[in-house]
Amino acid sequence: MDWLTHLWERLSESARLALVALISAALGALIALFRETLVALLRRFGEWVAGLLKGQLADRRFERRYLKWLAGECDRISLIGVFPARPERAPRLRDVFVEPLLSEPPRERRRPFVPGEETPPAQPADDGWARRISETEEPPRPLSLAEALRRSRRMVVLGEPGAGKSTLLQFLALRAAGGGPDQRMGERSVPVLLPLRELAASDAFAAMEHYVAERTGGVVVPPGGYFRRLAERGRGLFLLDGLDEVLGLGDEAYRRVCDAVNSLATINPRNRFVVTSRVAGWRERLSPDFLRLSVQPFDPDRRRKFARRWYRAAEASAATGKETADAVRIRERRAMSQAEDLVQSVESSDRLRRLAANPMLLSVMAMVHRTDVTLPRERAQLYARCAELLLERWDVGRGVEDRGTTGLTLAQKEALMQAVGYEFHQRGARFLRRREVESVMEGVLPSLGQPAERAGELLDWIERRSGLLADGDFLTFAHLAFQEYFAAKEVLRREGGLDRLLEPARLFDPWWREVLFLCAALADDATDLIRRVYAPGEDDVLRRRLFLAGRCLGEATKVAPGLRAEIRNALLQAWWEGNRRQREEAIQALAVRPDQETVAHFLAALKDADAGVRERAAEALGRLGVTDKEVVIRLLAALKDEDARVRLHAAAALGRLGMANTQVVSVPRATLDKNARVRLRAAEALGWLEGADKEVRSTLQAALKDEDVWVRLYAAEALGRLRVTEEEAMDGLLAALKDEDAWVRRGTVEALGRLGVADARGVEALRAALKDEIAGVRWRAAEALGRLGAADARAVEALLATLEDRDARVRLSAAEALGRLGVADAPVMEALRAALKDEVVGVRWSAAEVLGRLGVADAPVVEALLLAALKDEDARVQDAAFEALWNISEKQGLWIGPDGQIRRLQAGGAGGAGNPA
Repeated sequence: MDWLTHLWERLSESARLALVALISAALGALIALFRETLVALLRRFGEWVAGLLKGQLADRRFERRYLKWLAGECDRISLIGVFPARPERAPRLRDVFVEPLLSEPPRERRRPFVPGEETPPAQPADDGWARRISETEEPPRPLSLAEALRRSRRMVVLGEPGAGKSTLLQFLALRAAGGGPDQRMGERSVPVLLPLRELAASDAFAAMEHYVAERTGGVVVPPGGYFRRLAERGRGLFLLDGLDEVLGLGDEAYRRVCDAVNSLATINPRNRFVVTSRVAGWRERLSPDFLRLSVQPFDPDRRRKFARRWYRAAEASAATGKETADAVRIRERRAMSQAEDLVQSVESSDRLRRLAANPMLLSVMAMVHRTDVTLPRERAQLYARCAELLLERWDVGRGVEDRGTTGLTLAQKEALMQAVGYEFHQRGARFLRRREVESVMEGVLPSLGQPAERAGELLDWIERRSGLLADGDFLTFAHLAFQEYFAAKEVLRREGGLDRLLEPARLFDPWWREVLFLCAALADDATDLIRRVYAPGEDDVLRRRLFLAGRCLGEATKVAPGLRAEIRNALLQAWWEGNRRQREEAIQALAVRPDQETVAHFLAALKDADAGVRERAAEALGRLGVTDKEVVIRLLAALKDEDARVRLHAAAALGRLGMANTQVVSVPRATLDKNARVRLRAAEALGWLEGADKEVRSTLQAALKDEDVWVRLYAAEALGRLRVTEEEAMDGLLAALKDEDAWVRRGTVEALGRLGVADARGVEALRAALKDEIAGVRWRAAEALGRLGAADARAVEALLATLEDRDARVRLSAAEALGRLGVADAPVMEALRAALKDEVVGVRWSAAEVLGRLGVADAPVVEALLLAALKDEDARVQDAAFEALWNISEKQGLWIGPDGQIRRLQAGGAGGAGNPA
């Protein structure tokens, strides 16, 4: 622009004035000519800016009110049996919550030798170390809640009934609603706590808006489109509760809800998701991007912590007025004394200790203990006594004894609750409108000698006095376990109720499973019920009747000795001869009520000549939860077993039983030695630590450059196992991908897959590794991409190309990865079926596992799996094929006969999925 300035300076003053006048006139003429258009544009722009500012202000105003309401709502907790004397004395979640530990399911690491496998480098001389621990099944390492949230932005938390899944989401919502900005996201994360059944009938965002408006009684109403904008900006913490409860609404509703969650998760990768489900209701239909975690049972430390907090809350709630300092100290001492008495009662009994590992049952124990001092030793008896105590409160006002006000006996109250519980469960519902519950009671009251018109009055009493039903216009049981308990009581009372429950469509439906187990526990004599469940002549190829009968047997208090022995022996035989899933189901059933014969069986197996049997026996003894002297002595002796796997599982069993100490489990923290053997052992040991401090990270990063191949390999694997994702460590791993040794590259690829972070650099490096000259690197790169859930277009394209690899393992890993990413089209399915006939055992094994994970139930797939399960020459392939058939049968509701006949179980009636017409 210098020439223009020079030209302007050369003009005379008059010329400059004339030029300015000419330009001004031209602009004035243009403005006059287009005046209306310019005014309209300016007006529209102003309206747009005003609307934008108004919308942002409305969103912020709502957000402030919403977070304040949500924090208050989530901090309220209804402790079973704790009724505050004054509203301000009500317990708060932040005061009683005990954070559970989470864990990933164990994953078996396999490196099957196949023709053409690259020869491993010579390992440094060892001193008798039997085999690498990392080549056995990895025990699940407990994760704290904070660590789990760092690991993944999307997770599904699985747990047994009463494991505390819903309370965990409530705590996360409370913390987010009352916390500060999330530094990693740059803005505050906004929690959205929503029962997943709300998504069954409407669009996700509409369901969120409706749920908030309804729960607040219209006081806090979201601006239209607020939750969609929240998701698009990546600021959402979506806490989605009770995926298993959607099963009660039918298979189509379950599929629709899973699809809605998957779609929601794709809007912006910065959003966070935590989904909860019971184990029995989990069908693996969420995207593989969701990290699957399990809630760990309460250990002794958490049981003691919970008992103390529960009793503190109970004692504080009972106070009616202002307390002196002495009164507060007395109350605190009383609470600690009662809590310690509860803990001692629990820890002195194997049976009670197993029950108390469940937070909800521990809460029930605390309530019963506070009233009765002693504790029933059976789950159903705990429910019964708890329900009895709560129902008695119908006729007890706050601090005023006025028994007899309702005019109902305890039996009449129970009859009402049974009818209500059964109606809830029959409809597959957790919430019913108040009027619908009243209608159920109206139908029952005349049979109890009471007028139907009393239904509304009695329902008010239930809600205000018992704590069993709550939530305003839409009523729900305080916990699903109480709904199931009363439904089971009604099944046993109602004529034909048991016949209907035992029809296959309900017998194998996860929604009714707890009801079945409670029926066995509540029956005066469960022999006939269990014999009808067992029915060995009618069992399917998966032996599901046997395992259900085993669980019922464990719950029942009275069963004919002959039937008990027959089923126990069949379960033990399944443990010896069955496939992996059958062994797992057998142990779960045997652990409910382990008798002396069962314990003696596994103690004998701990002396077996086969190391694999000894290993499984040690693991089983830990699962049984029996802590008598002989079990502990024998497990301690197994710590000196010549086989590393046996030692590992014996230590894990002692830890599970609460017997672990520094002499049992010791992890070396050695500095790297001049001797290569010592260095590799130190690197491996560091990978098994429960934390990775700066010293550990720097040691392993240095080991990535070690002169010895095995040290570099073990260091890469350790970094992956510890999931060290700092930039410096990532740089070291990416550099190791270019190592001259193929085994180091293999280990590095596996480490990248373990990190659980699908960042651009890692995915690109793995995609490049799909072209490595060594097949072992290529197939592990494909596996890692599948584990990361890296479903971007370039990764999928590379995996599809890898399906044509010359190496069978590479093709299989690519197909498996595509399966993990949700790709189950015809070419992939055809490749997997063909792989079931591969000459390599490891290929057939993997193919069966992938087919089970995908859950596609077409006839060719089931036929191929059934053939592999019954005819394959390798037991591991048979195991995997059985597992796949089990998964497909559970997901798709199929009956698979021994002859290969496939029949779909028909569902119908008001009960929802899996209910017979």
